[in-house]
Amino acid sequence: MRKITKLQKSERIDYSYERVKFFERENEANNLNSYESIIQKIKNSNKILLASTSDIYEEIIDATYQKNPYIILKSFNEKTLNRFNKNNSAIIREVEELENDFIIIDNESYIFLNPLSEKENIFFEIDVKDANLIFSYYFWDMAKKEYFIDVIKEPNSPYTIGKRSLENVNIGEIEKKIVYAPINLKYRKEMKYEENFICEDLTKAIYQNDTYTQVAKFAIKQKLPLKNYWKLKEKRLGEISLNKMIIPFNSEKKIYVKNQENIYCGEIKANTIEKMENIKPVFEKKDFIKIIEYHWTILPPKKPQNAKKAKIYEEFEKLRKDIEKYCNEIEDKIKYLLKKAKLGEKKKLEESLSKTHDFKHKNIKKLSKVKLEDFIEEFEIFYNHIFESEQKPNELENLQKKQKKIRLTIPKYILPEVGVLYENSETYFLEIEYYEELQKANELKQRYINKNYKVVAKD
Repeated sequence: MRKITKLQKSERIDYSYERVKFFERENEANNLNSYESIIQKIKNSNKILLASTSDIYEEIIDATYQKNPYIILKSFNEKTLNRFNKNNSAIIREVEELENDFIIIDNESYIFLNPLSEKENIFFEIDVKDANLIFSYYFWDMAKKEYFIDVIKEPNSPYTIGKRSLENVNIGEIEKKIVYAPINLKYRKEMKYEENFICEDLTKAIYQNDTYTQVAKFAIKQKLPLKNYWKLKEKRLGEISLNKMIIPFNSEKKIYVKNQENIYCGEIKANTIEKMENIKPVFEKKDFIKIIEYHWTILPPKKPQNAKKAKIYEEFEKLRKDIEKYCNEIEDKIKYLLKKAKLGEKKKLEESLSKTHDFKHKNIKKLSKVKLEDFIEEFEIFYNHIFESEQKPNELENLQKKQKKIRLTIPKYILPEVGVLYENSETYFLEIEYYEELQKANELKQRYINKNYKVVAKD
């Protein structure tokens, strides 16, 4: 027989045909350069103009010693301000609108793709006239606060916006075709599925089209040759090589696609025994795994802790004991009568004694409702008949006093043919051990109708 117990189940799901978006490495080189050449140019220069959206790398500040630089900061920073003193004078102005980092060194100018606080950076030379014009615009027209270090004669603005148009740099947005973004997820929403790259060296997104490169607010009329990028691709998961490192579109983590993984989904308690075979958990999919083998455990339904053995068991035990007690009374009377009986009466009394034995040892728990009722009726008649038999007036007055009629209480329901019945105030719980008992257990729902009824597995 098959025992009802917990089931260990598994299911294999192939996700290889799903299409996924990811970044695949296209180039191993990087764009980062040290500041060595920039610092040397600053040391050999006469005029230095700095624009920084954050702190400024210390070696750049050191190179401005006694150069009296003009500096624009997006916001005043105590660390940067404290780097200047009477021996290293500067005029520093705060411009909240500043979004680009650039340096003008005499007749050269460089735009930086990352903040000037970085130890290494990506920088390109741009048109110095445009750079001067933009610096003047921010420094003289947009500054909200000014910070003087020592006394510097304030220069006149060499240009003002409007007197000369920008030639190679525009302040504004371009029509974006290609985006180079940092690995940071912040920029993923701006990335469409056409020539989009992640550049590990960048800290902010750079956009390009056929004419311009957009660096924050600057649209520079030149294409910057960025390297070290990951190209956005879309493929079926099964087409991605297992030994090719990728970056999922919705992640910052570099990973390898896995061929297979096992996932344990925990235990699930079945509501009914019949449903155990078909119960499945909600499969939690893990991205970039081609095949997942899911495993779970199904627990059969159990009776609750407040369920006690049904009262009908007590009722049957009481009925059995009552029958046994009355049978003992019958046996005592018959044995007494046998001592006084004549030869012709003994055979009849012995037959009654044998019949009493049968009544006494009858397994009433196995009887159907009809057969139980018939048995009790027959026993009551037999008992009453024995004690109503004629006695001589002078024989055993104590036995005459015991003459009586009995009526036994039959339980409302008979016991189940399979399992053990438990109950609480709302429900019967029939506890069975084997699947072969299930059909009969379900049929018994038609018998125990005064409460809810549920078939459960044996603890």
